Amino acid sequence: MFAPGQTIVHAHLPIGPVIAFFLVDMADGHCVELAMVGSEGAGGGILSHGLLLAFSRAIVEYAGMVAVLPLKRLEALKRANPAIDGLFARYADCLLAQIFQASACAATLSNAARTSRSVVHVHDRTGDRTIPIMQQRLADIIGVGRSYIARVIADFSNRGLIVPGCGLLNIVELRALRKRACH
Repeated sequence: MFAPGQTIVHAHLPIGPVIAFFLVDMADGHCVELAMVGSEGAGGGILSHGLLLAFSRAIVEYAGMVAVLPLKRLEALKRANPAIDGLFARYADCLLAQIFQASACAATLSNAARTSRSVVHVHDRTGDRTIPIMQQRLADIIGVGRSYIARVIADFSNRGLIVPGCGLLNIVELRALRKRACH
């Protein structure tokens, strides 16, 4: 969707089961998830009026339909209808709360809890128990090496929580994953 330093000129509004991740690239080559956006949200200059450069990378991980709206058009809509402006402001508050929670989880929880959190969040946004995600991408999202994620996935599989496949995670015990996830 965009990379750090790019001028944001469009808002992206997921429709249906779509997942986009906002990531920060670290100097050591890892990247860390800031936020996950599905059809509940939007990405790309939704509050900045497109006047700021992107400070993160945004990628679509779970492809689907996305409405792409030029920011000039979005700003005109927000001026014409303050309720629309209010909805985007409220969503920005929710997105910031998600970032706060992700930061707290990253600082205090195990890789297993953070992996559970990400898997549960993808399910919550797509409704799908089969998640097309490579272990390397999941490692990138969590901000750890692939070997850590491989061990977590093997443990989850041994416990009957998921069934891994080639580029897929099949959720078997969603409630148990929720219990393991960061609040």
